[in-house]
Amino acid sequence: MKKLLLTLAGLVLAAALFAAPTSLAIGWTEYPPFQMSASSGLDVELALAVFKQAGYTLEFQHLPWARQLGNLEAGSLNVVLSASKNAERAKYAEWTSGYRQERNDLLTLATNKATVGSLKQLIGQKVKIGAQRGSFYGADFEALAKDPGFAELLDYAPDPATSLSKMEAGRLDYFVDDIVAATYAIKSNNYPTQVKVALKINGDDVYFMIGKKTLAADPALMDKVNKAIATLSGNGSFTTIYAKYGIVK
Repeated sequence: MKKLLLTLAGLVLAAALFAAPTSLAIGWTEYPPFQMSASSGLDVELALAVFKQAGYTLEFQHLPWARQLGNLEAGSLNVVLSASKNAERAKYAEWTSGYRQERNDLLTLATNKATVGSLKQLIGQKVKIGAQRGSFYGADFEALAKDPGFAELLDYAPDPATSLSKMEAGRLDYFVDDIVAATYAIKSNNYPTQVKVALKINGDDVYFMIGKKTLAADPALMDKVNKAIATLSGNGSFTTIYAKYGIVK
């Protein structure tokens, strides 16, 4: 009997050790009003609501975007916010259902009188375009970025706020960002000028991106999160969170 009890105790301990985690490490970086702290920002609050509904707690880690992707691939991070789909990321991660829409626009100062018919039109011009390192701006942008003539126009920064600061200082002519985020940053930093959309680049769903190593340890995670997104989107919870940030869903 004693031997049987010891065996059962060992099985229970093993099951506990290999049980799917209920706490997940998730990355965030300053990107107001979407990510502002470990408890505030549209994406942060949506994530907290979704993963709570799915039965998980979140441990937020403050990391640059490029490092978040590296850690997700390595398995030290379980989830990242506001991610787009592309082939490179598919090697190490999968995506939930879309949880909000994102815009990527070519922005410039409101005083800039130049017109832009296409990104390709800018090749050969003496302009600089700010972009965030590691971000995905759609298939068309990615294809054009491989053109040496366009690539030499790009000035990569760790976050959109840096590009905005550079444009305010006259070091950039354009930068790529969501107009909602750019407008919020201008207001928060009391910048004297305004920006406008010079060209719409891309608009699509964004997703919670979950590492394949995490999904291997918890195969039910994806289904739980997708059901939570559907529930909260359908019962008005998402709309309430959007309203806190002055954004219409």
